[in-house]
Amino acid sequence: MTKQKKSRRSGDAAFQVSPGMWVRVRYAARDEDGELVEDFEPELGYVHGYGALLESLEAALDGHRAGERLIARLPPEDAFGKRNEDAVIEVARDEFPEDVQAGDRFDVESDDGKVLVLRVLDVHPDAVIADTNHPLAGQSVTFHLELLEVRPASAEELARAEAALEDREPAIEPLIPAARLLRGGSKRYEQDPRESGEPSAPESANDQPEE
Repeated sequence: MTKQKKSRRSGDAAFQVSPGMWVRVRYAARDEDGELVEDFEPELGYVHGYGALLESLEAALDGHRAGERLIARLPPEDAFGKRNEDAVIEVARDEFPEDVQAGDRFDVESDDGKVLVLRVLDVHPDAVIADTNHPLAGQSVTFHLELLEVRPASAEELARAEAALEDREPAIEPLIPAARLLRGGSKRYEQDPRESGEPSAPESANDQPEE
């Protein structure tokens, strides 16, 4: 991971990002080809050091202050992971609508209740080949971060962060969920190519409204 800082530090930015600090940050993200996949609209607040962000992003933010901007370039293993070829699966053709085609995507609820994003790669007479990897898996991702606020977390915020840490599964939700990324404006992340809108979901899918 490499990072570059362009300082825009305010004189009264007394607190540095460190464990137990409440941090409010705005971010943008670009894929390894430099294409914008998330603009500066997203803003989030979290307690630093409790696993709310990717570990590599928290490390990049350590020691910085409100008002600073920085760039964190993350290799695949520190971002959304390497591509897993076992995540390319074959599904029975009759589980999908008749007009399914390569490039379609479906939100399918797994046995444990999680939403799994399927991206259709190929359609055969008896089977559909789908990819369940995160769309940014295998890519280096560059995050542009702007620190908006840094302060000591309140007792209530610390308690919530501690509870979330205890409940969190080892594989935390990515900063940019696959479902939201696939609904984005980027041409590279496989929106439904048909003008009529999103395809109907297979019987096991969990429909979700557009945000």
